[in-house]
Amino acid sequence: MLSSNLGWRDAPVRALAEQALGLPVAFGHDVRAAGEAEARLGAARGCREVVTVAIGTGIAGSIRVGGRAIVGAGLAGELGHTLSVPGGERCPCGANGCLETIASAGAIARRYTRATGRPVDGARAVLVAAKQGDPEARRVWDEAVEALAEQLARIVAILSPR
Repeated sequence: MLSSNLGWRDAPVRALAEQALGLPVAFGHDVRAAGEAEARLGAARGCREVVTVAIGTGIAGSIRVGGRAIVGAGLAGELGHTLSVPGGERCPCGANGCLETIASAGAIARRYTRATGRPVDGARAVLVAAKQGDPEARRVWDEAVEALAEQLARIVAILSPR
């Protein structure tokens, strides 16, 4: 199992969970599961080409083409690691400038705290500060939204999802 945000690589999570629970255990990518739910039950029902994007600790997506999830070697949909953003910092995945280092919720809070010296609880606090006229919050928020919009535009141009 790989979780770059937790620093796990080849962790035997499944075996440990099966041993602890005494039951068979299966894992799936959380955002791919969300994309499956959207396709079966939600806003994407009936659509054959769909991209579901989740922004939180990281940025990930579920990509469905022809009604089927694109899994690849297991890492398909890691949208937070597909765009090199100028000014992006070193990412837990090992690359520099990943979209996730600018536009994830954690990155927004981190970048604002670093720029101002004022810790915040999360991205929502930065948005509130931006709406209240804080110029540094506005800059951090705008950079995140611009980087995210550029990546989403690329995805739409390549996949033409519904």
